[in-house]
Amino acid sequence: WRLGTAIQYPYVGMGTNLNDNGVYDISEYDGVSFRFKGNRAYQFMLRMPTDGTVNGWASYRVQFSSSAEWVEKIFLWKDFSLPSWSPNKEEDYPLDLTQINTINFQPAEGTSAGTEGEIWIDDIYLIKLSVSQPSLPTTTYFTLKVTIQPESAGVVNPSSGTFLAGSTITLLAEAFENYRFVKWQGDVDSTENPLNLLMNSNKDIVAVFEVISSTEISKSTQIKEKYLLSIDGNSVNDVITFEDDVESLEIFNVKGKLIKKISFPKSFDGRDLTSGLYYYKIKLKTKEVKTGIIIITK
Repeated sequence: WRLGTAIQYPYVGMGTNLNDNGVYDISEYDGVSFRFKGNRAYQFMLRMPTDGTVNGWASYRVQFSSSAEWVEKIFLWKDFSLPSWSPNKEEDYPLDLTQINTINFQPAEGTSAGTEGEIWIDDIYLIKLSVSQPSLPTTTYFTLKVTIQPESAGVVNPSSGTFLAGSTITLLAEAFENYRFVKWQGDVDSTENPLNLLMNSNKDIVAVFEVISSTEISKSTQIKEKYLLSIDGNSVNDVITFEDDVESLEIFNVKGKLIKKISFPKSFDGRDLTSGLYYYKIKLKTKEVKTGIIIITK
Protein backbone atom coordinates (compact mmCIF):
# COMPACT_ATOMS: atom_id res chain seq x y z
CA TRP A 1 0.00 0.00 0.00
CA ARG A 2 0.98 3.67 -0.41
CA LEU A 3 -0.67 6.63 1.27
CA GLY A 4 -2.06 9.09 -1.24
CA THR A 5 -1.97 12.89 -1.17
CA ALA A 6 -5.22 13.72 -2.94
CA ILE A 7 -7.32 14.26 0.21
CA GLN A 8 -6.86 16.29 3.37
CA TYR A 9 -6.36 13.23 5.60
CA PRO A 10 -4.62 10.70 3.35
CA TYR A 11 -5.19 7.06 4.27
CA VAL A 12 -5.45 3.60 2.81
CA GLY A 13 -7.39 0.80 4.47
CA MET A 14 -8.47 -2.79 4.16
CA GLY A 15 -11.52 -4.31 5.75
CA THR A 16 -15.03 -5.59 5.23
CA ASN A 17 -18.64 -4.73 5.79
CA LEU A 18 -20.00 -7.09 8.43
CA ASN A 19 -23.53 -6.83 7.12
CA ASP A 20 -24.47 -5.55 3.68
CA ASN A 21 -28.00 -4.84 4.88
CA GLY A 22 -27.05 -2.44 7.65
CA VAL A 23 -25.41 -3.01 11.04
CA TYR A 24 -24.24 -6.00 13.02
CA ASP A 25 -24.60 -6.70 16.75
CA ILE A 26 -21.29 -7.86 18.29
CA SER A 27 -22.19 -6.95 21.87
CA GLU A 28 -22.16 -10.60 22.97
CA TYR A 29 -18.39 -10.61 22.39
CA ASP A 30 -15.68 -9.03 24.55
CA GLY A 31 -13.08 -8.22 21.91
CA VAL A 32 -11.18 -9.31 18.82
CA SER A 33 -8.09 -11.43 18.11
CA PHE A 34 -6.05 -11.79 14.91
CA ARG A 35 -2.61 -12.76 13.63
CA PHE A 36 -0.54 -9.97 12.12
CA LYS A 37 2.78 -9.00 10.62
CA GLY A 38 3.75 -5.71 8.97
CA ASN A 39 6.49 -3.11 8.75
CA ARG A 40 4.49 -0.16 10.07
CA ALA A 41 2.38 0.79 13.07
CA TYR A 42 -1.32 0.19 12.43
CA GLN A 43 -4.77 0.67 13.89
CA PHE A 44 -7.75 -1.66 13.93
CA MET A 45 -11.02 0.23 13.48
CA LEU A 46 -14.70 -0.38 14.24
CA ARG A 47 -17.07 1.82 12.28
CA MET A 48 -20.60 2.57 13.38
CA PRO A 49 -23.13 4.92 11.74
CA THR A 50 -24.13 8.14 13.49
CA ASP A 51 -27.18 10.32 12.95
CA GLY A 52 -25.57 11.73 9.82
CA THR A 53 -24.89 15.22 11.14
CA VAL A 54 -21.08 14.87 10.89
CA ASN A 55 -19.61 12.50 8.30
CA GLY A 56 -22.37 9.99 9.01
CA TRP A 57 -20.13 7.57 10.95
CA ALA A 58 -17.77 7.24 13.90
CA SER A 59 -14.68 5.01 13.84
CA TYR A 60 -13.37 3.68 17.14
CA ARG A 61 -9.82 2.37 16.93
CA VAL A 62 -6.94 0.75 18.80
CA GLN A 63 -3.31 1.12 17.65
CA PHE A 64 -0.47 -1.41 17.67
CA SER A 65 3.19 -1.49 16.66
CA SER A 66 4.93 -3.19 13.74
CA SER A 67 6.23 -6.77 13.76
CA ALA A 68 8.44 -8.54 11.23
CA GLU A 69 7.16 -11.93 12.46
CA TRP A 70 3.63 -13.29 12.82
CA VAL A 71 2.21 -12.33 16.23
CA GLU A 72 -1.20 -12.72 17.81
CA LYS A 73 -3.01 -9.55 18.85
CA ILE A 74 -5.90 -9.51 21.31
CA PHE A 75 -7.86 -6.33 22.05
CA LEU A 76 -10.93 -5.84 24.21
CA TRP A 77 -13.64 -3.36 23.28
CA LYS A 78 -12.68 -1.25 26.29
CA ASP A 79 -9.31 -0.64 24.59
CA PHE A 80 -10.98 1.22 21.68
CA SER A 81 -11.41 5.01 21.51
CA LEU A 82 -12.18 7.70 18.96
CA PRO A 83 -9.08 9.28 17.34
CA SER A 84 -8.28 12.86 18.27
CA TRP A 85 -9.02 14.07 14.75
CA SER A 86 -12.55 12.62 14.71
CA PRO A 87 -15.27 15.26 14.27
CA ASN A 88 -17.49 13.07 16.49
CA LYS A 89 -16.91 12.98 20.25
CA GLU A 90 -17.24 9.98 22.56
CA GLU A 91 -19.65 11.76 24.89
CA ASP A 92 -21.98 12.28 21.91
CA TYR A 93 -21.41 8.92 20.23
CA PRO A 94 -20.26 6.27 22.72
CA LEU A 95 -19.24 2.96 21.19
CA ASP A 96 -22.43 1.00 20.49
CA LEU A 97 -21.51 -2.62 19.79
CA THR A 98 -25.02 -3.33 18.51
CA GLN A 99 -24.48 -0.89 15.61
CA ILE A 100 -21.21 -1.96 13.92
CA ASN A 101 -21.17 -2.13 10.12
CA THR A 102 -17.46 -2.18 9.19
CA ILE A 103 -14.08 -3.33 10.48
CA ASN A 104 -10.82 -2.30 8.82
CA PHE A 105 -7.08 -1.83 9.27
CA GLN A 106 -5.26 1.43 8.55
CA PRO A 107 -1.79 2.89 9.11
CA ALA A 108 -1.55 4.40 12.59
CA GLU A 109 -2.20 8.07 13.22
CA GLY A 110 0.73 10.27 12.24
CA THR A 111 1.84 8.18 9.25
CA SER A 112 3.03 10.68 6.63
CA ALA A 113 1.50 11.02 3.17
CA GLY A 114 3.43 9.08 0.56
CA THR A 115 4.56 6.40 3.05
CA GLU A 116 4.61 2.85 1.71
CA GLY A 117 4.21 -0.35 3.70
CA GLU A 118 2.70 -3.81 3.88
CA ILE A 119 0.35 -5.60 6.25
CA TRP A 120 -0.60 -9.27 6.56
CA ILE A 121 -3.69 -10.33 8.51
CA ASP A 122 -4.98 -13.83 9.25
CA ASP A 123 -7.32 -15.67 11.65
CA ILE A 124 -9.60 -12.80 12.71
CA TYR A 125 -11.99 -13.85 15.48
CA LEU A 126 -14.47 -12.14 17.74
CA ILE A 127 -13.75 -13.51 21.23
CA LYS A 128 -15.53 -14.08 24.51
CA LEU A 129 -13.69 -14.01 27.79
CA SER A 130 -14.30 -16.96 30.09
CA VAL A 131 -14.00 -15.48 33.56
CA SER A 132 -14.10 -18.06 36.31
CA GLN A 133 -14.64 -16.75 39.80
CA PRO A 134 -12.27 -18.38 42.29
CA SER A 135 -14.15 -20.46 44.79
CA LEU A 136 -13.94 -19.05 48.28
CA PRO A 137 -12.70 -21.39 50.98
CA THR A 138 -15.55 -22.73 53.07
CA THR A 139 -15.10 -22.19 56.80
CA THR A 140 -16.90 -24.75 58.96
CA TYR A 141 -18.01 -24.17 62.53
CA PHE A 142 -19.51 -26.51 65.12
CA THR A 143 -21.67 -25.67 68.13
CA LEU A 144 -21.24 -26.65 71.76
CA LYS A 145 -24.07 -27.14 74.24
CA VAL A 146 -23.41 -28.16 77.86
CA THR A 147 -26.15 -29.25 80.26
CA ILE A 148 -25.57 -29.26 84.04
CA GLN A 149 -26.98 -32.24 85.92
CA PRO A 150 -28.42 -31.53 88.50
CA GLU A 151 -29.09 -28.03 87.21
CA SER A 152 -27.96 -26.18 90.36
CA ALA A 153 -24.93 -28.37 91.11
CA GLY A 154 -22.20 -26.33 89.45
CA VAL A 155 -20.98 -24.46 86.40
CA VAL A 156 -19.02 -25.33 83.25
CA ASN A 157 -16.86 -22.92 81.29
CA PRO A 158 -17.44 -22.59 78.39
CA SER A 159 -21.02 -23.84 78.51
CA SER A 160 -21.95 -23.02 74.90
CA GLY A 161 -20.65 -21.36 71.77
CA THR A 162 -19.63 -21.76 68.15
CA PHE A 163 -16.10 -22.95 67.41
CA LEU A 164 -13.94 -23.45 64.33
CA ALA A 165 -13.98 -27.02 63.03
CA GLY A 166 -10.87 -28.90 64.13
CA SER A 167 -10.14 -26.59 67.05
CA THR A 168 -9.64 -27.89 70.59
CA ILE A 169 -11.40 -26.26 73.54
CA THR A 170 -10.99 -26.88 77.26
CA LEU A 171 -14.04 -27.53 79.43
CA LEU A 172 -13.74 -26.86 83.16
CA ALA A 173 -16.42 -28.04 85.59
CA GLU A 174 -16.64 -26.40 89.03
CA ALA A 175 -18.98 -27.76 91.68
CA PHE A 176 -21.03 -25.61 94.02
CA GLU A 177 -20.89 -26.16 97.78
CA ASN A 178 -21.94 -29.66 98.88
CA TYR A 179 -21.58 -31.02 95.32
CA ARG A 180 -18.74 -32.66 93.44
CA PHE A 181 -18.11 -33.23 89.76
CA VAL A 182 -18.44 -36.87 88.65
CA LYS A 183 -18.05 -37.17 84.87
CA TRP A 184 -18.86 -35.96 81.36
CA GLN A 185 -21.38 -37.82 79.25
CA GLY A 186 -23.36 -37.36 76.05
CA ASP A 187 -21.07 -36.91 73.04
CA VAL A 188 -18.07 -37.67 75.26
CA ASP A 189 -17.48 -40.12 78.11
CA SER A 190 -14.75 -39.02 80.50
CA THR A 191 -13.97 -38.19 84.13
CA GLU A 192 -11.14 -35.78 83.24
CA ASN A 193 -11.54 -32.26 84.53
CA PRO A 194 -10.47 -30.02 82.84
CA LEU A 195 -11.36 -31.81 79.59
CA ASN A 196 -9.75 -31.07 76.21
CA LEU A 197 -12.49 -31.44 73.59
CA LEU A 198 -11.87 -31.66 69.82
CA MET A 199 -14.59 -29.81 67.89
CA ASN A 200 -14.97 -32.16 64.93
CA SER A 201 -18.79 -32.10 65.06
CA ASN A 202 -21.60 -30.42 66.98
CA LYS A 203 -21.23 -31.41 70.64
CA ASP A 204 -24.00 -31.96 73.20
CA ILE A 205 -22.31 -32.56 76.56
CA VAL A 206 -23.74 -33.32 80.00
CA ALA A 207 -21.70 -32.41 83.09
CA VAL A 208 -22.76 -34.79 85.85
CA PHE A 209 -22.41 -33.73 89.50
CA GLU A 210 -23.50 -35.47 92.69
CA VAL A 211 -24.44 -34.39 96.19
CA ILE A 212 -21.84 -34.91 98.90
CA SER A 213 -23.50 -36.76 101.76
CA SER A 214 -23.68 -35.14 105.19
CA THR A 215 -21.39 -37.89 106.51
CA GLU A 216 -18.75 -37.07 103.90
CA ILE A 217 -19.07 -33.35 104.52
CA SER A 218 -18.39 -33.86 108.21
CA LYS A 219 -15.07 -35.47 107.34
CA SER A 220 -12.33 -32.94 106.71
CA THR A 221 -8.70 -33.37 105.77
CA GLN A 222 -6.20 -32.25 108.37
CA ILE A 223 -3.78 -30.28 106.23
CA LYS A 224 -0.22 -29.68 107.38
CA GLU A 225 2.01 -26.81 106.37
CA LYS A 226 4.87 -29.26 105.72
CA TYR A 227 4.88 -32.90 104.64
CA LEU A 228 7.87 -35.24 104.67
CA LEU A 229 7.56 -38.19 102.30
CA SER A 230 10.20 -40.92 102.57
CA ILE A 231 9.68 -43.28 99.64
CA ASP A 232 11.49 -46.29 101.14
CA GLY A 233 8.70 -48.89 101.18
CA ASN A 234 8.39 -49.16 104.97
CA SER A 235 4.85 -47.66 104.91
CA VAL A 236 5.94 -44.84 107.21
CA ASN A 237 5.53 -41.28 105.93
CA ASP A 238 5.26 -42.54 102.35
CA VAL A 239 1.76 -41.27 101.43
CA ILE A 240 -0.53 -38.30 102.08
CA THR A 241 -4.22 -39.21 102.35
CA PHE A 242 -7.18 -36.92 101.73
CA GLU A 243 -10.85 -36.92 102.61
CA ASP A 244 -13.54 -36.04 100.08
CA ASP A 245 -13.40 -32.36 101.00
CA VAL A 246 -10.34 -31.83 98.77
CA GLU A 247 -11.20 -30.68 95.26
CA SER A 248 -7.71 -30.48 93.75
CA LEU A 249 -4.01 -30.84 94.54
CA GLU A 250 -1.32 -28.97 92.60
CA ILE A 251 2.41 -29.63 92.95
CA PHE A 252 5.05 -27.03 91.96
CA ASN A 253 8.85 -27.29 91.76
CA VAL A 254 11.16 -24.79 93.47
CA LYS A 255 10.99 -22.53 90.39
CA GLY A 256 7.22 -22.28 90.71
CA LYS A 257 6.45 -24.46 87.67
CA LEU A 258 3.32 -26.61 87.89
CA ILE A 259 4.39 -30.23 87.44
CA LYS A 260 1.32 -32.17 88.60
CA LYS A 261 -2.38 -31.55 89.13
CA ILE A 262 -4.82 -34.09 90.58
CA SER A 263 -8.58 -33.56 90.78
CA PHE A 264 -10.36 -34.99 93.84
CA PRO A 265 -7.26 -36.79 95.14
CA LYS A 266 -7.59 -39.62 97.62
CA SER A 267 -3.85 -39.84 98.20
CA PHE A 268 -0.45 -38.68 97.00
CA ASP A 269 2.83 -40.60 97.36
CA GLY A 270 5.24 -38.69 95.08
CA ARG A 271 6.76 -41.89 93.67
CA ASP A 272 7.09 -40.37 90.19
CA LEU A 273 8.97 -37.32 91.50
CA THR A 274 12.67 -37.03 92.30
CA SER A 275 13.97 -36.26 95.78
CA GLY A 276 13.77 -32.60 96.69
CA LEU A 277 11.64 -29.70 97.86
CA TYR A 278 8.21 -29.03 96.34
CA TYR A 279 5.36 -26.64 97.00
CA TYR A 280 1.71 -27.65 97.09
CA LYS A 281 -1.63 -25.89 96.71
CA ILE A 282 -4.76 -27.65 97.95
CA LYS A 283 -8.18 -26.36 96.97
CA LEU A 284 -11.04 -27.49 99.21
CA LYS A 285 -14.63 -27.90 98.13
CA THR A 286 -15.41 -24.94 100.36
CA LYS A 287 -13.21 -22.95 97.90
CA GLU A 288 -10.64 -22.42 100.67
CA VAL A 289 -7.02 -22.72 99.45
CA LYS A 290 -4.17 -24.16 101.52
CA THR A 291 -0.46 -23.97 100.64
CA GLY A 292 2.71 -25.49 102.04
CA ILE A 293 5.78 -27.60 101.22
CA ILE A 294 6.47 -31.26 100.57
CA ILE A 295 9.95 -32.75 101.04
CA ILE A 296 10.55 -36.04 99.24
CA THR A 297 13.43 -38.37 100.09
CA LYS A 298 14.20 -41.70 98.49
